[in-house]
Formats: sequence, C-alpha cells, structure tokens
Amino acid sequence: MTIVALIDKQSVMSQGNRMKELREAEAFVDTPLDKANESSEDYSKRRATLDENAIKAYLTLNAAIAIDHITLKATDLGLGTCWVMMFDKEKLHSILNLEDRYEAVALIPVGYPDQDPAQRPRLQLEEILLKEV
Repeated sequence: MTIVALIDKQSVMSQGNRMKELREAEAFVDTPLDKANESSEDYSKRRATLDENAIKAYLTLNAAIAIDHITLKATDLGLGTCWVMMFDKEKLHSILNLEDRYEAVALIPVGYPDQDPAQRPRLQLEEILLKEV
C-alpha cells in the first residue's frame, strides 16, 4: 500500500479549484458534500495562508493518522506491525525507484507474529488524565 500526499502548492490549488468548479456546477446538490460546501470554502481560505512547513506538518499528521488506522486494523486481523520512522530514505528511494518528489514518512512491516505475548499492564486512568472537564 502506498499513500501519496500532495505537497506541491500548485497541485494542491489545482485540486481545490477542480472541486470549486464541481460545486459551482451544482454537481453535489442535496448531497453531504453540498452541505459541507461552506466549511470547505473556509478551509480553502485557511489553507491558502499556510506556508510550506505548515502544509508539510499537516500532511505528516494525516499520514500518522492513516498509519495508526492501518496498524489498528492489522492488529484486529491478527497481524503484527511495527511503525518504523528511522530508516535510510535515500536507500529506500533507490530500492523502490521512487521519484524525488516523493518523501517516505514511515515504513509499516506487516506479518504474522511468531509469538502470542500476554497483554501488557495498562496505566490507570488517574495516572494519565490531567483533569476532567
């Protein structure tokens, strides 16, 4: 599985402009996307003010969320995973013949564990909760 996030501002804006064209053509009338139109326009305005570092941080966070869901689903299926972020990115690009425009954020080896370890003890809620609101 490969996840690619666009970080080129021109590509991001192009995708956003296409969605705007579809909304203006009323392609989403009476759909959940139509109802999300207002918040989408607000998001587009906010996104236009972000610098490259903010965009990269945002996309990295989204990649982390996707990785978290992948590892949780793998565990649900009885598979073992390991979220790897320390690796030789140049070597990976060479092995996978990746274009320079792609940046590997993490590797997720997935397989069947050769052990069935006991569940680790969990911290009590009081040990991790800062305060109740």
